Amino acid sequence: MQAEHQKYQRALKGNEEDYGTLWRAAVLGNTMGQPSEVLLDLYNRAVETEPEQTSLDFEPRVYYEMASIYSQMGQKDKAIKFYRKFTKCKPNVPKLIDKTVWGYGFLALGNLVEHESLERALDFFKDSYKADPSSYRAVVSVGRILNKLGRETEAHQAYLEAVQSGVLNNVHQHPGEILPGLRAQPWHDVTKLHAARVLEAAYPTIRAEVLQAIKTGNFIREAMPDTEGLTSEGEWSELNLFFQGRRFDKNIEVLPKTSQIIKQYIPEAVSMVKGATKLSLMRPGTVLKIHSGPSNARIRIHLGIDIPPGAMKILGIRAGNETKGWKNGKCIAFDDSFEHTAWNHSPKPRLVLILDVWHPDMDEKARLASVAQNPTENQIYEHHKQQYGSNWYSSSSQQRTIP
Repeated sequence: MQAEHQKYQRALKGNEEDYGTLWRAAVLGNTMGQPSEVLLDLYNRAVETEPEQTSLDFEPRVYYEMASIYSQMGQKDKAIKFYRKFTKCKPNVPKLIDKTVWGYGFLALGNLVEHESLERALDFFKDSYKADPSSYRAVVSVGRILNKLGRETEAHQAYLEAVQSGVLNNVHQHPGEILPGLRAQPWHDVTKLHAARVLEAAYPTIRAEVLQAIKTGNFIREAMPDTEGLTSEGEWSELNLFFQGRRFDKNIEVLPKTSQIIKQYIPEAVSMVKGATKLSLMRPGTVLKIHSGPSNARIRIHLGIDIPPGAMKILGIRAGNETKGWKNGKCIAFDDSFEHTAWNHSPKPRLVLILDVWHPDMDEKARLASVAQNPTENQIYEHHKQQYGSNWYSSSSQQRTIP
């Protein structure tokens, strides 16, 4: 080990230009927490002296590591360049690349180009799935892009084949993150959800404040239009009060009473680092594309605020293969990791309050485990625990008085 450190120090000083020494020095530097610039200098010097790809000394992971660092630094073009070099290595290198890592190279490329070209992203995601047919993330990404492109039949077929091969458990459930051991059902009983009981009890206060915000124009001024490209027809806008565990103070000023009710009585929503609490306005003639939420760790609750009359075929929401409608003052709850869509063909806007809470099957240990690998989520979740005090989550359902 001492000899490796000596070579590493010589490489840092520019006294080593051997290919193998340089890339191994970069790997060692990474474990020692060296800055990205130092690692890239070592990798770039290694690339300048790299052997033929047919050589046993050639190490294709150099490209992969360089691409990862450039991606973390926000240098998208260079990240794409080296992920492409990495994914092109497979056919002719003696050191065969692990199929999972090779597939992830294509997956990373798809994520990098998605905002510029859905078709190009789809090609990369398909390549990822071909490289690693056991990849859950690859098939979910293929289906997600196909749905965004309006190719819903193809998306369903991709999910069906993934279920048949054992990659997916349910043709309708395919979030980016799926936690094991949680009930997999599209709709949940609102009478068993503390948050739903609070919202329905506080409905008169919430409705009065929301309608006043609509009347004064404060909602329209602060609300954001669809930022995810989920609207296939019409217009859909939202006002976030809490998002991924963070407060939106400017928006909270629009609905202070509603926000205070949620903060005081529903900590399982305020602490939901994988979801949001928001007011949602769907204008007449709006249809949402079929889509899935990012994680099965959450349950999404809708409280009807101002619901136009009409049958479900006119105004409704489908999760899985079951369709429901909204009612003023009543909640519905669904697992939005299941694919879902909504529509408003009525002549008036549909207005609901959306609240994400932790899946009821998750105890404190499970919630902590779900955020353990994400430092930001973990920090925000722990912050909320400290704000609410010990035994904070169970107190929300057992001891807090419903307003």
